[in-house]
Amino acid sequence: RGEEGNPRGGCTNNGIGSEHREREELQSLLRELTRYVSVQDAMRSLDTVCQDLKKAIKKLDKLLRVCKRKKGEEVEAYPECFAFSKKIMEGLKSVHLVVGTSIGHTKRMEGVLMLFKAAMNYRHDVLAGNQKQELEGWVRGSKVLKVIIEEKERAKAESARAAAAAENTPGAGERGTPTPGAEGIPGAGGG
Repeated sequence: RGEEGNPRGGCTNNGIGSEHREREELQSLLRELTRYVSVQDAMRSLDTVCQDLKKAIKKLDKLLRVCKRKKGEEVEAYPECFAFSKKIMEGLKSVHLVVGTSIGHTKRMEGVLMLFKAAMNYRHDVLAGNQKQELEGWVRGSKVLKVIIEEKERAKAESARAAAAAENTPGAGERGTPTPGAEGIPGAGGG
């Protein structure tokens, strides 16, 4: 089938059996992991929906790595992958809605935070442009989810401070390494 691709999923099948099997397994897992993503499902078992969606995000990233022909191609270029992306977004929206209700406030939030952290980390790979914007808006607008952005900004600031401190440490990079055999030559870096 070569360059024409696979009409079932948008992935190409170059006749490599193990790659084809891996694709099929990932698609099957994704179908299972994205089966129960409605608001009702999230209200019934928020932790399970969050765990399944987090796994689905990672599996979709893996599937896209198997399918993608060119770096930088968007998920929309692969119809079956994009369908999974939409299902994941539907699930994220359901979780977001439940978290915003009084029922959501009675639930443990660790699973929700882990899910949205994964979604934010993988958003450039597994979501389309408008989906990324929607996800980022939810995270920025939610008191519960805003923690994710604040943690990321705090980590960046700490990293920048550490890098600046390393640059300003006395003796760090002030002297060049001595040139072998140049000990007795003035100005040759040996002395």
